[in-house]
This record gives sequence, structure tokens and C-alpha cells, in this order.
Amino acid sequence: MPKRSERICMLNQEKLKKINPETLKLYHKYLLDMKIRELSEKTIYNYYNDLANWWIYIYDYQDNKSVKEIDDSDISEFIVYCKDQGNNTNRIKRRMSSISAFFLF
Repeated sequence: MPKRSERICMLNQEKLKKINPETLKLYHKYLLDMKIRELSEKTIYNYYNDLANWWIYIYDYQDNKSVKEIDDSDISEFIVYCKDQGNNTNRIKRRMSSISAFFLF
């Protein structure tokens, strides 16, 4: 069984209040969509945690851009950051899946 990677806890409630309003507006629409599709509460919770960590990264390192302004190199930068912080391949894949699902929405 693969070793579980260390959690990267970037969540900061004060910073989350300052996340780009357009990003948060889009997330609230996405949240409604996940509930309509009857995703489990655990899945929604995990998606939120992955996305919130990403938004904090955008806030800290990418000028708090809206997700509409983010490009693939910005996402790659976040993934490399997570890898450098010790996330294993499975956690990286889940983070990428969460971000991808949000973008597909």
C-alpha cells in the first residue's frame, strides 16, 4: 500500500474571505451542481478542500486572480508546489481531478 502523503494545510479562514469574488461565485454554482448530481457529502468536502487549498495558493502566489484568468501553467505551478511539499502521486492526482472537474463545470 502506498505511503500516505503529508497534508498540506494552507487553509486560512481570513484568506478564504479574501479569495477573488468571481472564483467564489463560480464555486457556489458548482456546489449546487454537485448537490443536484447527488455527490456524497464526503466527495463534496474533499473537492472543497482541494479547491480551497488551490485558491489560497492563487491568493498567495498568483495575485488572487479569478479562476477564469488561470491558465495551464498556473495550475502546473500549483501541482509542482504540492509535489515539492511532499504530496504523493495519488494525492496529486486527486487535486488535479478536483481542479479539472471544477473547470469542466
